[in-house]
Amino acid sequence: ELFYLARGMDDRAVQPGRVRKSLSTERTFLENLTDWNACLAVFLALVEELLAEIAEKAADRSIHKIFVKVKFAD
Repeated sequence: ELFYLARGMDDRAVQPGRVRKSLSTERTFLENLTDWNACLAVFLALVEELLAEIAEKAADRSIHKIFVKVKFAD
């Protein structure tokens, strides 16, 4: 089954009405951020954006975990 799913071969019907399992907010930069204050400012803005999205789209659900993922060039 994984062989077919990994190649986009899936005949199951789309179920658009199911409960959302995740929300995320992210940014991709053309150049790495090298200044701590710039990183902190972007981080805080992303947190605010994510909290606003949670309030809008999942206010009636309890949140069990919230993650922040940071990627480095290496």
